[in-house]
Amino acid sequence: MVDKIEDKKTFVEEEQNEFSEGEDLTPEVFMEGSNNFIKAPAVGDSVEFVLKGVKQQKARKVKNPKTGNMMDIKLSGDGVDYYYDFIADDDKVFSCSTWQLVGKTRAIVKKLGKFGFKLKIEHVADGREISKDQDAWKVYAEVDGKFKELNKETNEWA
Repeated sequence: MVDKIEDKKTFVEEEQNEFSEGEDLTPEVFMEGSNNFIKAPAVGDSVEFVLKGVKQQKARKVKNPKTGNMMDIKLSGDGVDYYYDFIADDDKVFSCSTWQLVGKTRAIVKKLGKFGFKLKIEHVADGREISKDQDAWKVYAEVDGKFKELNKETNEWA
């Protein structure tokens, strides 16, 4: 069932320090991107799923099983201690720790006024290798049977 978003609110209706807790995962399961996780696409790749909802999660540290290094799982910025899980219609989870994805997805949800649409996330560049005014990610919604990107200046589908 697709719920309309009341009063154009998206993602978090309560204060940002209140979290919806999810299932605890081992670092190995988290890093594998298997089981109930949707793996983030490598540069040049994309992922598609029906966006059923979004959960705000507390930041956490996990150990990368390949390198042994500890990693922060959170959105960047001083004082930011959370990230978002995008929930697919099959209950798989795409963990979003990139503000660019959050902003673009939020704009799409605001435009559509609901969850329950097919989302395509494309990783177009390594964010560490491009200037801050360039896109590392493209986000599309399926509208009228085609994936379309929302133009941030005009708020129209392109």
